[in-house]
Amino acid sequence: HIRDAVKYDAYAAGIESGRYLETIGFFSVEGVSNKHVKKSGNVTFHRRYLDQNRPTFIYHSVDGKTKKFDTSKGKKMSKTIKQLRDQYKLSNTLGCASQDYFMYSAPLNSSASIFHLATKEVLPKVVINQERTNPAYYIINSGSIRYEIYKGPFSLDNMYQISPFEDKFYAIHDVPLEAAKQVLGKLNGQSDVFKKRSLYYTENPITLNEQASFVKRAQNLTKGYVTKDDFGTDGDDTPHVPYPSYNIPYYVDSDLPSGNGSTLVDIVYFDFFDSVLRKSLATITGKEWTATLTYGDPSITSSTMWLSFAQKFWNATSC
Repeated sequence: HIRDAVKYDAYAAGIESGRYLETIGFFSVEGVSNKHVKKSGNVTFHRRYLDQNRPTFIYHSVDGKTKKFDTSKGKKMSKTIKQLRDQYKLSNTLGCASQDYFMYSAPLNSSASIFHLATKEVLPKVVINQERTNPAYYIINSGSIRYEIYKGPFSLDNMYQISPFEDKFYAIHDVPLEAAKQVLGKLNGQSDVFKKRSLYYTENPITLNEQASFVKRAQNLTKGYVTKDDFGTDGDDTPHVPYPSYNIPYYVDSDLPSGNGSTLVDIVYFDFFDSVLRKSLATITGKEWTATLTYGDPSITSSTMWLSFAQKFWNATSC
């Protein structure tokens, strides 16, 4: 997720407003004439990052008057959406998460990381091939996970939020353990993943007078995005207490199987990056490798693995 604005020169600037519709960006230019005449002087840029939620829209569109916000068409659409959700049982509880699992607010090796949950718990317990005697070594791309899990009921809706994809599991059999140890580093380019320059975190909270709006609505600040860009620190429409952020690599893995130089493993991964992984492995070993186009139950995919895990390992009555 990136909130950022860049000023290229006195007359040019750009903005990036979030990802997956978490942020609504507003950008305007002051000092531009609508007439075809030359005008001296600089222009002034203004930007605002709006949290994408109902209170934000009510505040800005109808001056906070909730009764003026809903329309007959909107109510009809909401009713239709609810009917469809009921029809497809999207809200039915599949299991209960005992804690929160975060994408970027927890380090990769933390039990609070959703990537840690995926690689250390979900994959080894759900993606299994009983016909293979080699230990499995799982690698997934972190971009396959798109949302967090919060403590409480876990529904089919949550499954689609976390992973809207249907990536299949491929496997490369009989890979020497010493070669498998090098694959993740090769995939990640032996370097840290890019940092989000637009998100900055500080031990000192942003004072309310640095924010232009929503102050009255945010007496008790919640954790959220705190943005610093080329125009300063006053771009966030709703003031938040900054939360920690950790860099997550493009690819993450399960624990490597133990063994010696003669140990063979099966590398299990998503078909999404099949060519990249096989190329990396070929570079390491000096030979070409062929993937098996299934591993275990073919109905288990990048999304349904969460469904299966929740149903089997999260007691649905513990909420």
